[in-house]
Amino acid sequence: EVFGAIDELRGQGAEAVVVSRALGALASFKDVAMRAVSPRFHVVDTSGAGDSMTAALAVGMVRGLSPEDSLRLACAAGSANVIRHGLASSPADLISRLAPLIEISRP
Repeated sequence: EVFGAIDELRGQGAEAVVVSRALGALASFKDVAMRAVSPRFHVVDTSGAGDSMTAALAVGMVRGLSPEDSLRLACAAGSANVIRHGLASSPADLISRLAPLIEISRP
């Protein structure tokens, strides 16, 4: 169902679509569908997690990372955001340590 909505947005011209969810993010970059799953963490505060993900996606794209690595970075940034207090204040080294823990698959 979510991938149907993603496909609809792609059909309207979006090159990349990412949907963040508690169960894991779903994404499509240039017709490549992906699912990202983060490890389970104790959630402290979800405020700003989507903003952190969006910022990290932009960083990944500007750095020329692959779609998979951009999504992994975004999920790591979102995860780092929810396990601590303070909007978008996660240190880069925490995000870097979490990134390898994000599982990316193609549904």
